[in-house]
Amino acid sequence: MIHNHSERNLPAEVADVAHERGAFLITEDDRNTWEILERPDGSCAHLDAAWADDFLRQLRVAMTREKEAYFKNYEGTAEDLAQTVTQVWFFRGQPCPSWHGRWGTEDDRDAVFRIAVLKAKNSRRENQ
Repeated sequence: MIHNHSERNLPAEVADVAHERGAFLITEDDRNTWEILERPDGSCAHLDAAWADDFLRQLRVAMTREKEAYFKNYEGTAEDLAQTVTQVWFFRGQPCPSWHGRWGTEDDRDAVFRIAVLKAKNSRRENQ
């Protein structure tokens, strides 16, 4: 994991170079935050996809009933799976047992809409 605390968004810069070379870039960030998906100016970071840890963990618990390590944070119920799909992340600021505190970022933005808006804003900037 890259912890980027600078004004520059390193993953966005990597994405730009990767795309220039014809690559597809997927990010993984288990903090459940929009930070990695956006540049400091609010534009899209050009990442092609984001790994959905919460969804995969919910699904694994639903199928295996495994509850060790960080899987203890998930119930794997149909309701929790649906919530994770519609919200992108299951943990959005609520307590998370294995992380000993709150996890994720509260965000009322609709994820699919948000990503579409970011990409559209970026497209307009590139075409100006």
